[in-house]
Amino acid sequence: MSRVCCYGDSQTAWYGPTDWPSLLGALKPGMQILNAGLAGRTTDCMANFDGTMIYGSGGGTITDVVFLLGINDLSVLNSTPTQTVTRLKALADWTTGHWNARAWVCTLLPCTAIPFGGGYMAPWSWSQQVNHGILAASWGTNQAVIDVRDEYARKLRWDSSASTDGLHPTAQAARQVIAEAVAAVVP
Repeated sequence: MSRVCCYGDSQTAWYGPTDWPSLLGALKPGMQILNAGLAGRTTDCMANFDGTMIYGSGGGTITDVVFLLGINDLSVLNSTPTQTVTRLKALADWTTGHWNARAWVCTLLPCTAIPFGGGYMAPWSWSQQVNHGILAASWGTNQAVIDVRDEYARKLRWDSSASTDGLHPTAQAARQVIAEAVAAVVP
């Protein structure tokens, strides 16, 4: 049986019965799901990641980790796209090398605003560069990319499925797209 840790920020956490990890569990009832989303989390989170894996392993070995992470890097860390991709790669490498789990890295969601310096800035160029880096990166054995952003483009309009802040997938259909994209590839 797969035991999957969904590791991310507020887009993963959602704090409700219809967060995308819960929807993933409904799509794959034989899969055990750990929602390890935390609002404001950035890719600079290795110590927290290990703590989550230790806690999550209490119920059995975690076989897969799905990362939906990075959108807060610009506002919190003033990160370049390359720095964000490098940290995601390090997390994936650590997951496969240290925890012996498969790592799945999701592309960033197509948000229209990222909180920055007390206001919101247009993130299109930054997030597109991160996604390009994720898709172009050389991933190792037991590591793969889930192109969530492309799934949105095929199924939904972000401006009608995100909240007024342009950052969070508030419509259940938006979270369902994430769950379906992950369910299609994670065994």
